[in-house]
Amino acid sequence: MASQIQLRRDTAATWTSANPTLASGEIGLETDTNKIKFGDGATAWTALGYYGFASINDIGDVTISGASSGEVLQWNGAAWVNAAIDALPSQTGNGGKYLTTDGSTASWDTIVTDPNPQIFMMMGA
Repeated sequence: MASQIQLRRDTAATWTSANPTLASGEIGLETDTNKIKFGDGATAWTALGYYGFASINDIGDVTISGASSGEVLQWNGAAWVNAAIDALPSQTGNGGKYLTTDGSTASWDTIVTDPNPQIFMMMGA
């Protein structure tokens, strides 16, 4: 016998308007964005974070105001701030390299590949 499981679902606008509190472990799907939230039994829909999706605006200690063309977001050790793009090292002559940082300065580093890799790991959202 085949079983069917259906998730609670609606458009983002309807979820926001109704602002329900999902039961603990209950999944809510936005049918127009394909984003999901998991209920905890206490938090209303608009206060829940999306599962598996994050934007810079979802991070609590980031405030972006007045960013201009030619600026990047940079951690200054206490907060995220706008910084001139010239704070980054030049890309000239750095083809095939990746940008890295020690927490205070950025630099280019050479990509090293293992000709006989045993493990491949990809991280990110």
